[in-house]
Amino acid sequence: MNMVATLEKIKAKKGKEQGCVTTVDVEVPVGMIQDTMHNVWLRIQSQARLPGFRPGKAPLPLVQQQFQGEARQRAVETLIQKAIPDALKQLELRPVTSPEVHDLSWEPNKPLSFKFDVEQAPKVELKTYKKLKATRKRYPATDEEVQKRIDELREGNARLEKAEAEKVGPNHYVVIDFTASADGKPLPEGKGTDELVDMNSEQTVEGLTKGLLELKRGDAKDVPVKLDGGKAAVFHVTVKEIKAKVLPALDDEFAKDVGFEKLDELKAKLKDLIAKEGETKSDRELTAQLEDALLANHKFDAPPSLVAGQLERLTQRVQEQFVGPNRQLPEEEFKKLSEKLAPRAEAEVRLSFLLRKIAEVEKIEATQQDWETELNRALEESPNEERKRGIRKFFEEHRDEIQGMVKDRKTVAFIRENAAITDEK
Repeated sequence: MNMVATLEKIKAKKGKEQGCVTTVDVEVPVGMIQDTMHNVWLRIQSQARLPGFRPGKAPLPLVQQQFQGEARQRAVETLIQKAIPDALKQLELRPVTSPEVHDLSWEPNKPLSFKFDVEQAPKVELKTYKKLKATRKRYPATDEEVQKRIDELREGNARLEKAEAEKVGPNHYVVIDFTASADGKPLPEGKGTDELVDMNSEQTVEGLTKGLLELKRGDAKDVPVKLDGGKAAVFHVTVKEIKAKVLPALDDEFAKDVGFEKLDELKAKLKDLIAKEGETKSDRELTAQLEDALLANHKFDAPPSLVAGQLERLTQRVQEQFVGPNRQLPEEEFKKLSEKLAPRAEAEVRLSFLLRKIAEVEKIEATQQDWETELNRALEESPNEERKRGIRKFFEEHRDEIQGMVKDRKTVAFIRENAAITDEK
């Protein structure tokens, strides 16, 4: 064995540096490659099953002939797994994500060379984070807002009754039977009985509501319409009933229907709810202002992989709000959504590093007591013991993440306490 070769070390040097990403050039010496290949062949031989030989007893030359490609692949993976941590230590680099390998080259009797990209945490130099200016907007619980909520409740508890009018009007609901045809032929599934049409809202069948106007109960008519995609069709409709929406009277009986004894009690509850919602909205907007100011005062790049991961989570969450879980937006809409959310994802990653740095400087910590407080709050909201066991398990398994979240929250509170906040006039 060439003892000089085996003592050779992995060579690593920094290449291109761009933002948080540093490219590292690595060279693995021939002696280390040889030692690794010998060990790989030993393991493959011990596991090889070749015709005419007992498992693990095939001659090495025959094994080498049969498993050359597999051995090379195993050796490369082993060498990379050893070389990357060695290179990171040599160059004192601390990645925030797994390095990405590229430009690998390995020829017989030559060193193995490759590059890998390291994403590091940005170097944050704190500037202004105290006395940040922000304006607090208030959202009072006005009588108008209370009335608006009451009107919404009345709308939600409305009922349909037979209309006094003889003819269909623009604010009615019409019960119809219909059959649909196109080019003189019935359409598949183009038939409906006792279908309810809201004359005051947009319809998926263009022209239907216009064709129903002024018809009487029992009238039948062929209505020219356009289906999805603009396809021309004819609906033969029969008006069976004309209905009007009736709102419940605004009295104590209405209050009882929605869970209160008196109308005044309902109004008081709505006013309190609106006031709390206003405070929450005001606080959220104030925090957003301070975060925007903080980001504007500190310019630095964020690690691309962390931004990509945050963007994926944001996009998935918003997509679920649009179409529900287990469903996907069309590809083009999903792409547009991702593009729209990209700046927000980058801002959230940058903000996380800023808050971490401020917490470090101001010695803000999340204590064991903070973690227990979060746990107890979650347990109080849990409906049963099985759910509580799941919550305890989750908190134990994600202790660091939860404490990190609490630290961020305490840091934001510190920034607010030290901000220059004025109330909107």
